[in-house]
Amino acid sequence: MEVSSSYQTIDTPNDDGSKSKITLKMGWLLLAFAIFFEVAGTVAMKYSDGFKNIVASVLIFVFYAASFVFMNYALQPIDLGLAYAVWSGAGIVATSVYGFFFFDEKMPGLKVFLIFVVVVAVVGLKFTEGKNETNSENASLL
Repeated sequence: MEVSSSYQTIDTPNDDGSKSKITLKMGWLLLAFAIFFEVAGTVAMKYSDGFKNIVASVLIFVFYAASFVFMNYALQPIDLGLAYAVWSGAGIVATSVYGFFFFDEKMPGLKVFLIFVVVVAVVGLKFTEGKNETNSENASLL
């Protein structure tokens, strides 16, 4: 596997020996799909009613499997810690909003504030992306 930081892509070998590139932009799109399916799996879990609803119960596993597949590919150009923080943070926000609108879950001010804190933390992590690369490159020159 060969990483090219100047183009922010990663070369991954295909079955036929050729290489395909997953760009950073594509990685973020794949992460968005992973988030969508993670939220769908969590919502299906609520609808499954403790595995009593068979269709919703099966969908839990289908949606989570899809989420893990997309997350696996998204991790190629995106740092693990950042991708996981975005994946889980966006999942928290999306499931909370879904629960408010479709399950009549309460959204008191403190809960809204704490969700906002999660969003700020995830955005802050995004701004730190790539900062450690400069430090590790400088350390390797010593």
